[in-house]
Amino acid sequence: MIRFILWLLGMALLCFAAALFQSTLLDALTIRNVKPDLLLCIAVVGGCSRNGERAAILGWMAGMARGLFSIQPLGLDAALFTLVAAATFELKHYLFAGHPVALFLLVMAGGTFCSLAREFWALCTSEWLWRGMSHAGFVSTIYTAAVAAAGSFVIQETLALVRMLKGVWSPS
Repeated sequence: MIRFILWLLGMALLCFAAALFQSTLLDALTIRNVKPDLLLCIAVVGGCSRNGERAAILGWMAGMARGLFSIQPLGLDAALFTLVAAATFELKHYLFAGHPVALFLLVMAGGTFCSLAREFWALCTSEWLWRGMSHAGFVSTIYTAAVAAAGSFVIQETLALVRMLKGVWSPS
């Protein structure tokens, strides 16, 4: 029980730090007002975990953290990211979830779902009358998926290099 509480606190801190980083310092990666969504990446990577309940909890925490730093209703992203994490957990059995291309596809699917759901919400609440339909959501999804796949590739190659060097330098 203590391990779960510590995991919960650690993931909450990670999601809050990612939301804070995304809303403040991520402007360096902004291209024409489009920037990657780190919290979507956290929800998808959380969905690739071994535990479905923890995947859904991490998706919910990422959505709540995103909702705290956006103008959308507080529970909208929490519900969407929970669904994305749960769907990723179910789909990872059909894909090699550790591969960067699979991660790209999972982030694309999750981001497209979230963008369409947000546009549907805007349409249902008549918010689209003053906001207009946005195509930045899909472009942001492509950018997020590319950043996630590239980051996954770099991390995997770095870990492989560390394992190789550890094997070379370890005493026999």
